[in-house]
Amino acid sequence: MRIKIANRTWSLDFVKASEMQSRANWGECDLPTARKPMMTVRRSLAPKAMLNVTIHEMLHACRPELSEEAVKDTADIIATALYKLGARITPPTV
Repeated sequence: MRIKIANRTWSLDFVKASEMQSRANWGECDLPTARKPMMTVRRSLAPKAMLNVTIHEMLHACRPELSEEAVKDTADIIATALYKLGARITPPTV
């Protein structure tokens, strides 16, 4: 899917672990300066983790100057609140 973040069009894809650059990662995000910036999230994550990782990668896209710790802490807070409110991510079918 395509989404607009910080005046750039990003691809957001939900993929198998084998399709990630590093199988240890749950999500990945290009630098905003990439020619065709892309975010990927592991498709097999549990619902709360998928919400958290998607928010986490979007924060990297919006605010690349933030430290990993700041992104993680912020994503954890937002994902926990949204999950309690019933928010869930349903990845597009492949």
